Amino acid sequence: MLKKFILFFLLLSTFSFSRFVNECRVLSRDFDAYSFRCKSLESGKIFRFYVNSYQNVNFHSVGSVYKVWFYENEYSNYIWQRSISLY
Repeated sequence: MLKKFILFFLLLSTFSFSRFVNECRVLSRDFDAYSFRCKSLESGKIFRFYVNSYQNVNFHSVGSVYKVWFYENEYSNYIWQRSISLY
C-alpha cells in the first residue's frame, strides 16, 4: 500500500495542473520570443506567457482583456494553453 501511495505521489507531482487568470489586460507582445505580457486586473500581478507560434502572439491585441489558461513548466515559465477575449 505504501508503494502505491509513493508511486501515486510521484506521478501526481510530475504533472502540472492548469491554472487561469480571470481578467488579464495585454501590455505588450514580443514576436521574437513568442510571448506576451499581461496584467491581472484582480491582483495586479504581471505575467509573461510563452506561446507556441507567431499566430497566437498576434491574436492577443495590446490593451484587450482576456481570460487566460496556462501551466507552469519546470523552469517556472508560464506556458499559454488557451484564452478567451472578454473585452
